[in-house]
Amino acid sequence: MNAQIEKYFAPVQELNTLTVDNVEKIVALQVKRIEENAKIGLEQLKAAAAVKDVDGLKDYLSNYAEALRQISEHTVEDLRTVFDLGNAFSSEARRIFKDAMKVN
Repeated sequence: MNAQIEKYFAPVQELNTLTVDNVEKIVALQVKRIEENAKIGLEQLKAAAAVKDVDGLKDYLSNYAEALRQISEHTVEDLRTVFDLGNAFSSEARRIFKDAMKVN
């Protein structure tokens, strides 16, 4: 009887492990981006506070545009990563369900 219960819950446990792993990866990605974007934001605030003249303003605006470009690139990278994680999760979940149906 115990073996039957284990056989029944094995796919559930495998799916739970897959879910936890996926959530960990997404949270790690979010934490990384929060840290990077906060750093960029603080650098921009410091640069804005240091503007003293027109040339300084030109430099600041040029650097600001670069900061926005970096954030935009990071966003695109993150979207690709989340998309790939979603596809991998979906494929693995389908495999788990197919294997579970073969056993039962």
